[in-house]
Amino acid sequence: MDIQVLINSLHLEPYAEELEKFSRNHPDAIHPFKNEILATLKTCKNNITKWHLLQMLKRLPFEEREVVALESLLKDLFHNSPSKIVKVESLQAAVDLSRQYPELKELAMGLYENALTSAIPSLKARVKRLKIQ
Repeated sequence: MDIQVLINSLHLEPYAEELEKFSRNHPDAIHPFKNEILATLKTCKNNITKWHLLQMLKRLPFEEREVVALESLLKDLFHNSPSKIVKVESLQAAVDLSRQYPELKELAMGLYENALTSAIPSLKARVKRLKIQ
């Protein structure tokens, strides 16, 4: 499938996995579509789609004002998503992004500490693998 067709569709849900895999080797290709990725992350109901979109966040550049909105989004997904995979990937995204954006360090630490006491085994397992600085 042609990546431009994927990106230009602006309906990312069915293509999130392919787009995430493509972005691993071509992160710059998704930069112009940051707003669509964020909008889809906020509105989609499919947890696997959210998981793939969360993985792409660390490959996107964010301006200072966007980081504030990103902090709110990650916090909301971690605390309010019924999906364990979304909670785990929200934590991972917060930690990854806090390395690029120091203003997210407090969020990453807060989610990390929350995960330490979580009853969700996958969150506890991820915490053990994370390196928080």
